[in-house]
Amino acid sequence: MISGAVAGVLVVAGTVLVLHEGSGKPGPAPAAVSLADRTDADRVSRDLVRTDPSSASPSPVPSSASPSPSSPSPSPTHASPRPTHKVTPTHAATTKAPTPTGCTHYSGNQLTACKLLPSFGFSTSEMSALVPMWNKESSWNVSAENPGSGAYGIPQALPGDKMASVASDWRTNAATQIKWGLGYIKDRYGTPSDAWAFWQANGWY
Repeated sequence: MISGAVAGVLVVAGTVLVLHEGSGKPGPAPAAVSLADRTDADRVSRDLVRTDPSSASPSPVPSSASPSPSSPSPSPTHASPRPTHKVTPTHAATTKAPTPTGCTHYSGNQLTACKLLPSFGFSTSEMSALVPMWNKESSWNVSAENPGSGAYGIPQALPGDKMASVASDWRTNAATQIKWGLGYIKDRYGTPSDAWAFWQANGWY
């Protein structure tokens, strides 16, 4: 066992050198150093190494440069929608033609004929002649057809396609047929009353 105050222990090439206090020179360890003494000496040597401030690894120095803050991403801009102006379609005002005073008690195809009389220069009172005459001819039926002669429609035009001079829908449109009939009466007899008088005398007009 090593006696005396030990200032340091060095192990050189397997030889234990013990530094005693008050002596700056290492001296050889006594020859009778036991294995336990060597172990104690090794432990002391390791403790000295661990406690030596010069052997401590330096602490990492924190970097003074702070990371630059990331610039905020620009907020998305949304264009304001343009105000839409709803265009309201304009419709031409449709004025319904007033029913003439003398036509209020007629309906259907007869009312159509009564309304058309003034446009041909006839008084609505001419309906008193026109109604019975075309009752005899066709009963005011747009599809009436004479199988013997081929006369067609309300006024019994002969042939029926004569009424195409007014419009192409002469087979089915009552107004087209009536317009043609009133024009025929005006050109041939002058008035519905005169045409009815002729019909009564001859059975046709």
